Amino acid sequence: MRLFLLRCLALACVVSASPMVLLAEGQDKTRGEEQGFSENSHEEIWQTVWSQGHRVGYAHTSLSRKDVDDQAVVVTDTLLSMTMKRFNQTLNIRQSMHTEETETGELLRFTSSMVNPPNSKSTMSGELIGAELRMSTKVGRNETKKVIPQLQGVDSPAWPERFIREGSLEMGETKEFEVFQPELGQKKIVSVEYVKDSEASNNEFRREVIIRLSMPGIPAIESNVLCRRDWSIESVSTPLLKLALRSATEAEALEPIGEIEFDFATDTMVRVTGLKNVEGAKSITYRIAVEGVNPKEIFHEAATQKIQTVDGHTINLTVTAISLHDLPMIDGQPAKVEKSFLLPSQYLESDAPLMKFLVGKSGGRTGKTTDVVARMEKYVRNYVVDKNFSTAMATAAEVAKSKSGDCTEHAVLLAAMLRSANIPSRVAIGFVYSPQHQAFVGHMWTEAWISEVWVPLDATLGKGGTSCGHITISTSSLADEGTTPAAEFLPMIHLLGRTKIEIVDIER
Repeated sequence: MRLFLLRCLALACVVSASPMVLLAEGQDKTRGEEQGFSENSHEEIWQTVWSQGHRVGYAHTSLSRKDVDDQAVVVTDTLLSMTMKRFNQTLNIRQSMHTEETETGELLRFTSSMVNPPNSKSTMSGELIGAELRMSTKVGRNETKKVIPQLQGVDSPAWPERFIREGSLEMGETKEFEVFQPELGQKKIVSVEYVKDSEASNNEFRREVIIRLSMPGIPAIESNVLCRRDWSIESVSTPLLKLALRSATEAEALEPIGEIEFDFATDTMVRVTGLKNVEGAKSITYRIAVEGVNPKEIFHEAATQKIQTVDGHTINLTVTAISLHDLPMIDGQPAKVEKSFLLPSQYLESDAPLMKFLVGKSGGRTGKTTDVVARMEKYVRNYVVDKNFSTAMATAAEVAKSKSGDCTEHAVLLAAMLRSANIPSRVAIGFVYSPQHQAFVGHMWTEAWISEVWVPLDATLGKGGTSCGHITISTSSLADEGTTPAAEFLPMIHLLGRTKIEIVDIER
């Protein structure tokens, strides 16, 4: 299960996650040896990581045991390293995770870090004390602490994988676990089901187990696990981005990837035909079908889009263009919004002196709110001069200093500047139509609360609003007390490589 969580964070941050488990080598082990290590035991596990049939990295896991205050503690350390292309630019991600749990899987403590040069670096740690998890998160130079209650007895993310390898599942049996996932900052339900046995092509016996991660608001994430006769795990795969983990030797795992053939961005685009002059349309109705998933569980209605169900795998989504200058003036007291959309956070350092300086450089808070917002949107577009795709997600302050990044960096910088000017903001995650590629690509933009409506803004374009080519999947305040950015990106990964979009109607 360790790689399951690392994958969630790493690929979510490049606008993608998948439930994965550790892969064990094929040694013969008894159930007693799997359940509890000897005092001085130490196990090394190597895997290769694949996406869309291309090797993109490796994972190394070390498992050991120690005694702490007369309690047996199982320790798992994992390193995940991936190298991918995004719009022909190299993206490097390295994530490490350390967990400590009881023999029966109860989480005790964890630490985690992710490094994505040149800007992005985050670390988190937590310890369960009684029923409370005391957690610390650091993004860049910003550190926050919080206490998550009612977690007594919650399982470690490494436990479901250890349970499978124990070999106690009966055919057709399903077991559920409450697992705390540090990368998502939440407790989730993970189930394992022993579904069938089969003979492989080489006449070797295989056991098949399905792992399901259930989360509110999105369909369950499933992985297919193939085990050998002794319940050691040979491979894990999921339809999401056609991700897979395969057991390997150390030499195989560390072998250089060489020329990177797989481009994460361009190879997962959603191609569409017949879509021209998106900027000139008042509204466009799209027919969206997702293989194996009900898109109504992923897409949501908003001020700019409405949903009509066609069948269990298809919806019609009508997207309306919105311009700052077309907003109605609202008389009376404006509706209140949650404080989280105005407060600074680790990713949106709206109280930083540099942020206030940039607000002033953009023209300040003078004039109508729509004019202020339009100036900021255009200012950010011109301020981020190094348009690159090598960083998964930097903070607003990091972007303000580096003047570098792609859509995520434009979005967080604009959101932070809006809050610095006392204008509520949030970020939106979804698809945008690229005329150059004649396809929809993963995208992030900003929304501002104006005239009692969330108005989408795209600082990569700076056009004073968005066209019908922006399709929203989820939104987030990026608050420190909310879910992690990885959790916000999860709905997107259900769509990449599994979605078909057609044009139903265009109103001009």
